[in-house]
Amino acid sequence: MGIRIVFQMVVIKKSAVRKHYPDGEAGFRNTYPFAAEDRYLFGVGSMSDGEFGEILQALTAAGLDLPGCAAIADCHQGPVKVRPDILFKQFSDGFAPYWEARLIRDDSEEMAAEGAPIVQWLMERGWTFSLPGDPREPPKKAPARAKVREVPHDGRLIFGGSGVLIPFRPKLVDAPATAEKLGEDRHGGDGNGE
Repeated sequence: MGIRIVFQMVVIKKSAVRKHYPDGEAGFRNTYPFAAEDRYLFGVGSMSDGEFGEILQALTAAGLDLPGCAAIADCHQGPVKVRPDILFKQFSDGFAPYWEARLIRDDSEEMAAEGAPIVQWLMERGWTFSLPGDPREPPKKAPARAKVREVPHDGRLIFGGSGVLIPFRPKLVDAPATAEKLGEDRHGGDGNGE
């Protein structure tokens, strides 16, 4: 998600607004009710060069260090004053290309606070989250392999230990009945198979 650049626009990190602007985000929204915003950025724009200069002066007077927390862009030419934390990208919706600003990195304490609920949610479920090069990640080990060895036995399948099932082996019985003996043991039979 990002902020679409309209006219001339100053794009400001919300983390800086929370820390340095009077009354934080609520104060900023009261002063600039038509400001564009996403989760991480505010954008204030103007068509007039004079009005845009006044906006920049007002933001600086309110306590924001614009070179440290903001970037400036134009809807036609794209980024004018860049910040490494804010990415500008051009898109096309089929009619006319437009520019969009997106925060790609914030202050480390802000990112830690933002990620804490996610990490807690993962940990509560027994899941982990790891990134390449994370120094907290344990070293990778080769997968465990079972050691298989032959155990001498008499051919029966036997498992031992408590709670383990031992397979049932039927006892050998006499040979099955044949046609000559059919009916010998029946009631009313004469032993001749009739």
